[in-house]
Amino acid sequence: MMTPLELVRRNNNLSQQELADKLGVSQTTIQRIEANKVWPNKKLVEDIVKVFEGEITTDEILWPENYVKMKGSK
Repeated sequence: MMTPLELVRRNNNLSQQELADKLGVSQTTIQRIEANKVWPNKKLVEDIVKVFEGEITTDEILWPENYVKMKGSK
């Protein structure tokens, strides 16, 4: 099951590394956020929202389990 972050990243044809480069973090950080193993700090959440220009919300990043089914990921 994809998280909202993974879904929007893939829909924008970005690899984890490409997103990490845009955000100034490691690919491992993106991987761990998408796997719900770590939660990003406030600045990183804001930066993710800016990168995707409204395609994802702060709530979707911080509480992905509430949005997975709503976005239709499998």
